[in-house]
Amino acid sequence: MLLVADSIEEFLVISELAKQYQSKPRVILRTAGYDSNTPAYGKGMDRKKRTQDAYAILTAAGYTWKIPPLDAKGSLQKGKGLIAPDGKAVSHLTLITPPAHYDTEAAATGKTIQEWLSEFGIPVSWQ
Repeated sequence: MLLVADSIEEFLVISELAKQYQSKPRVILRTAGYDSNTPAYGKGMDRKKRTQDAYAILTAAGYTWKIPPLDAKGSLQKGKGLIAPDGKAVSHLTLITPPAHYDTEAAATGKTIQEWLSEFGIPVSWQ
């Protein structure tokens, strides 16, 4: 979940996609409940810096990619094939949001998060 929180551009999600209907959270995704001591990962970072930060965290934990989200010079590229420390491919994830005809903002947010995680190399779909 740390990686997901670090890779999400919360300003875009809140200001553009959610149309400011929500208050700005410290971290968008949590495993359970609210904890005011949760670090604000990614806060104040641009997309490249957030990607570099998330990449460093996962690399230090032993994750690898078939194609990493950063090239040899540290520039962003489309990642592919995230591999866990045990050598197995990370399982496909599914983001579930309300359908667009019911909640267009939530659906757009889910689709955008799916695109960002896919670009990072995490196998994910959105429905």
